[in-house]
Amino acid sequence: MKVERTKSFLRSLNRCTDDELKSVAESMRSAAETFGRPHLHTGVDIRRLGKNLFECRTGIGLRLLFKSGPDVIIFVLAGNHDEVRAYLRGVA
Repeated sequence: MKVERTKSFLRSLNRCTDDELKSVAESMRSAAETFGRPHLHTGVDIRRLGKNLFECRTGIGLRLLFKSGPDVIIFVLAGNHDEVRAYLRGVA
């Protein structure tokens, strides 16, 4: 599955440490490998948040939001719980 990143996603990574960035890269890879195979989602901790919006966790405090398309997942935000909630309020 192809992976894309929005400009807002890349901006949200600016405050991440090197260790967090490594975890983000690993979570993105895992999400791309397992998305669309629900029995594997629980191991990667993928959750549906909306019609076409999902999250996967990168450690305790960081979540990655992404949208799905045909053969592509598009990462739109990396943030903590409060940032994800604010994003969801803006989308809904």
